[in-house]
Amino acid sequence: MRNRNIGFVGDSLNENFFVSFLCILRVADAGARRWKKKGAWRGAYFPKFNVTVAYHRAALLAKYQWGHDKFPNDTPFVFYHAGQQILPPLGLFDGFKVVLENMVSYIQKEVPGMTFKFWRLQSQRHFYGSEWNQNGSCLFSEALNENELDLWFDPRQNGVNKEARQIDHAIELTLQCTDIHSLDLTHLSDYRAHAHPSIWFGKKDANGNLGSELHALVPTWYS
Repeated sequence: MRNRNIGFVGDSLNENFFVSFLCILRVADAGARRWKKKGAWRGAYFPKFNVTVAYHRAALLAKYQWGHDKFPNDTPFVFYHAGQQILPPLGLFDGFKVVLENMVSYIQKEVPGMTFKFWRLQSQRHFYGSEWNQNGSCLFSEALNENELDLWFDPRQNGVNKEARQIDHAIELTLQCTDIHSLDLTHLSDYRAHAHPSIWFGKKDANGNLGSELHALVPTWYS
């Protein structure tokens, strides 16, 4: 790991990984200091190892401009792909796969080939209990047992957050025949009793908070 630059790009779960990693490295290098570059959210430099670790927040797979006024019923948008109109319009999951394929292609083209590239899979318990922009519920006092995992998360059971496993499967298929490796570090998080902590913030569109997500078990959940 010496003499390397390490980057984390993603949402609040990736930020959790980032902070956990900093905590681990900080123990080994008391001379660590903050690192900041334009466009990056936060980072740290560890002179003992000549390692820079940075995080860039990107909660969405691709930028978009959404609003009901942009998709009026009387004059709906028309979408094209490779010069051809997309008919019928793509459903949500098929649209996700198109964005995913384009993003993987972009990474393959823009990121140097000598770079180790990992794509972190989803965590089904990171957010639970409501729509993605309306705060999930975290009112659990006990972790799930192993027998409950498939009941909750297997798409065949039509349980909560079943989409997360469907998305993981689509990601793994898209990464085949590329030099991007799927990184499944989140399966253990299925057992934990909490999800996204935004419910405690009292705001409808609240974002994640590291203090309440990391708890005291960083190495257990994220390493």
